[in-house]
Amino acid sequence: MKQVEALGGWEGNAACAGLGFAMFFPKLGESGAAARKVCAECPVRGECGRFAKRTGQIGGIWGGVAIVQRQRGKKTQWRQNAATKL
Repeated sequence: MKQVEALGGWEGNAACAGLGFAMFFPKLGESGAAARKVCAECPVRGECGRFAKRTGQIGGIWGGVAIVQRQRGKKTQWRQNAATKL
């Protein structure tokens, strides 16, 4: 995990505050369902996801989204951008 510094104050309102990091960084083959459940009810889910994207987090579940989903999102956005330029 990249160093998390000065998140911007939103983290104090996060549903995960005080839960620890382990569930948000599942090992290969482990489910991230528990983390996603916490994120689903989080009032700052969007801020968390934007933070992960802006700071290039390459692991973990941020804003209810895992790295694989973020990578798919980048590919989808690239394809959409490319299609509009044709």
